[in-house]
Amino acid sequence: MPREPSWSVEKFFQQSSDTQIDAATLQQLAKRAQLTIAPEKEESLCREVGQILSCVHIIQEVGIPRAALSADQPSQVNTEGVEPLVSPLDARQAQLRLRADEVTDGDIAEDLMRNAPARDGSFFVVPKVKGQSGGEGGEGADA
Repeated sequence: MPREPSWSVEKFFQQSSDTQIDAATLQQLAKRAQLTIAPEKEESLCREVGQILSCVHIIQEVGIPRAALSADQPSQVNTEGVEPLVSPLDARQAQLRLRADEVTDGDIAEDLMRNAPARDGSFFVVPKVKGQSGGEGGEGADA
């Protein structure tokens, strides 16, 4: 395990790996995941999966308390001196990220249409998509 804290996953991979995955185990995992692994990729994938498992074992050895892994419970890990991070998925922080819901520049449709290279009334005209039939109402792509 790295001696000092780091965000680098490479430091975990530099450790000697006791976790080895053989081709038979890899194929068994692939079958369960409904994946097909080309024979020429087996060796490199065995090595990569072994590295991933080594990282998992290192993380398990650190012994992060279960409470620290849950957003609903207070952290048991000493976070003194660590800058807090804001998750875009954290609903409790939503009010900090969102501006007031107000129209800032309304009624600019004509200004936007002036940028169109070609237009038909209030619609942008675009080139036909390859393979698309050219009938009225956009009949969709030819299959």
